[in-house]
Amino acid sequence: MSLWSDETRVLVRPEREYRALAAADVPASPWLFVRRPAALALLAGAFVSLTAASHLVPAIVLDGALSWAFLPALQAVFVAAIVWYLTPRGVPLARAVDLFFVGSAPFALWLLYVAGACLFLRTPTPATPPLRKFTTAGTAAAALVWCNVLTAAYFRGALGVRRGRAVALTALYSLLLWGTVVGYLVSVEAVQLHRIRDQLSR
Repeated sequence: MSLWSDETRVLVRPEREYRALAAADVPASPWLFVRRPAALALLAGAFVSLTAASHLVPAIVLDGALSWAFLPALQAVFVAAIVWYLTPRGVPLARAVDLFFVGSAPFALWLLYVAGACLFLRTPTPATPPLRKFTTAGTAAAALVWCNVLTAAYFRGALGVRRGRAVALTALYSLLLWGTVVGYLVSVEAVQLHRIRDQLSR
C-alpha cells in the first residue's frame, strides 16, 4: 500500500501510474461515477467560502459546491461519452470516469493557491493588483496545460490508446468542455444584454 494518494502519484509519473491504477482490482460500484466529481465540487465550494468569507462557512461551501457542480458533471458526461464510443472497453465505464478525475489535481492545487493568496496576501500595495492578476493568470494557464498533459496520459496509460490518438481525444474533450462552457457564458451574457436593452427602451 502506497503512502501517497493516487492523485499525487499521477502528478509525478502519469502514464505509469494510470496504467497501474487501471490494472488494480477495484469493485464495481455506481459510487465510482460520483465520488471524485463530488469531491471536486466540494473543493470549489470551499474555495468560494475561503475567498469570500476568509474561512469555511458551511452554507457558503454548500452553495458554492452546488453552483459549480455543473463543471465536474460536464466533465464526467463528456469523458464517459468519449470512453464509451472512442476507446477500447478494457476498463469499466464507472472506473474509467473515476480514474479521469484523478488528473484534476493541478486544478485543485490552483484553487488552493488562489485561496491561500486571498487569505494571506491581503495587504494592498501599488504593485500588488497587477502582480496578483499576472500570477493568477499564469498559474491558471500552467494548471490547464498540466491537466491536459494528465488527460493525454490518462487516455494512453489507463485506456491503452496510442499516443497520437490520445492527443486527439484530449483535444476533443477540451473542445467539448470549453466550447460548452464558453457557449453557456456567451448565451447568459446575450440574455442579460437583451434584458437591459428592453428596460432602456421602455
